[in-house]
Amino acid sequence: MTAALTRMADLADAKLYSLIELMQPVMTSDRLTTEQRQTINWLSGACIRSSGSTLLLIGFGRVWDAEIVSRSVFEATMKFCHLLGDETKICERFFEYEQSLSDIAALSDHQKAQLVIDLAPAESEAMTAPMAELLLSEEKADQIRNQYPRQLRRQLKSSWGLTGLIQTMVSSGEGLGGVASGFSHGYAMSSHVAHADFIGIGMVMEREYRSDERRDAANLGHAARVISDQLWYFAFRLIIAYRYIDRPRKQIFELMKDGSEIWELLEDAQRQFFEVEYPDD
Repeated sequence: MTAALTRMADLADAKLYSLIELMQPVMTSDRLTTEQRQTINWLSGACIRSSGSTLLLIGFGRVWDAEIVSRSVFEATMKFCHLLGDETKICERFFEYEQSLSDIAALSDHQKAQLVIDLAPAESEAMTAPMAELLLSEEKADQIRNQYPRQLRRQLKSSWGLTGLIQTMVSSGEGLGGVASGFSHGYAMSSHVAHADFIGIGMVMEREYRSDERRDAANLGHAARVISDQLWYFAFRLIIAYRYIDRPRKQIFELMKDGSEIWELLEDAQRQFFEVEYPDD
């Protein structure tokens, strides 16, 4: 099974790099300001790096760990699609993402760093120096509190949280629209694993107690789904970006439906899982 996982991961990595070239028109579009292009570039780069890490983990058989990293790609993809989902709100959303949420996070980091420093022994100043760099001046902290009262801070964080983003897309039809809700179940299941609650550790261990045939089929099918997610997350980002810059999306769909080996392997892995786990009566 390890060889099959490695093969799928390698082919998916190559496919991701073929998709990267399609993002270039977005990065040079005059529909976005220089600052907006930079933010989109950084966010896209973060997605690509984490997708690469996800594939690397799968190649080493660490499918559950890959699932956790994949959560980051999904959340970043949702934010990417939200930023470009409604051209009438683009300036507002970029400001919230770049400035408002950063200020709110800085205030939270300030408070947590101060707590660590206060708890540390007096002679540990050198050890707490990195924490001290996160401290804000009282003037800056007060400015953020005044500009973003507690209720507004909570509202902004909620609207940019995954649930808030999905609700916005489903209700408005922008971004991924109703498709966004289709990923909420997988995200919820991976949350159990990421947070190591009883359901999460039970999901992992239950698979370990299966027969060799069932366990291998489940791991292969699971890996195929996570790999497929990485490719489609990238495609979704491209589709929304192309829609925003008013560019035809034909090339994206052609690459995603080119009948190459990666798609055959992913389909075979999923089919094998269902044949083993849900055989016909």
